[in-house]
Amino acid sequence: MMPPPHIIAVDSDGTVLDAMTPKHRHAFTPALIDIWEIKQGSREASELFLHLNLRSRHRGANRFEALGLFLREWSANPGAALPPLKAYFAWLESGAPRSESSLELALADHPGDIALTRALAWNREVNRRCAALPPPAPFAGAAGALRAASSAARVAVVSGGNGAAIRSEWAHAGLAPLASDFLTQEAGSKTAILRQLAARAGGAEGVLMLGDSLLDEDAARAAGCAFFPIIPGAEPESWGAFRADALPVFLSGQWTPETAARQCEKFHAILGVSP
Repeated sequence: MMPPPHIIAVDSDGTVLDAMTPKHRHAFTPALIDIWEIKQGSREASELFLHLNLRSRHRGANRFEALGLFLREWSANPGAALPPLKAYFAWLESGAPRSESSLELALADHPGDIALTRALAWNREVNRRCAALPPPAPFAGAAGALRAASSAARVAVVSGGNGAAIRSEWAHAGLAPLASDFLTQEAGSKTAILRQLAARAGGAEGVLMLGDSLLDEDAARAAGCAFFPIIPGAEPESWGAFRADALPVFLSGQWTPETAARQCEKFHAILGVSP
């Protein structure tokens, strides 16, 4: 009987593909301003949304969760003119998948709800604007490292992004053949996905998660899996360190909490997390 495979789980945007910043600057944020009709304080609203998504511990959040974080903060602004948000927050807290199809079901239960309607319209406008952007390229070193990983382990894409878009981007970048699985927002939370992968690998010690956000790290920790950060702003160096150092250690079964400790210290510092 073949032993269970090692699994390398990788986030996509901001980890493998240089897509996170362009998508948020040119799709997510302008669509937010337009669809949610933020006329007063649009510059401040844009900066808040970009900060939450790119430079805070919420970097990498599922888009609907990120929208909820923004709406909670922006609603405290005296000049905010937002519709009632109760139904949207209830959906976020319901445990339902944070996906378009799930949001459609929530809207069917609350026909005409303005916040749910705008959230759905925003999601579709984000997808439209993202599709109009130039296809993202992999960070330097990512493709070679993934080829090395796929020769000895199963590579699974674990992303909070739109599944069809992620598959298309990986295909355009020539990376799709390296991934055995595409597990995106439609498959549930990253923690739930990593637990499923751990079961396939014969235990959490058989899964290594690579990501560029604290949410990736938290998901790996909650699932009991190892984590290696791809540091925002130092992606090529991070991929080099993964290929040369972390990957061989993981495949040999010698991974310890100290293996990526120094890399994680740099990672936390970049995202403003105190030691």
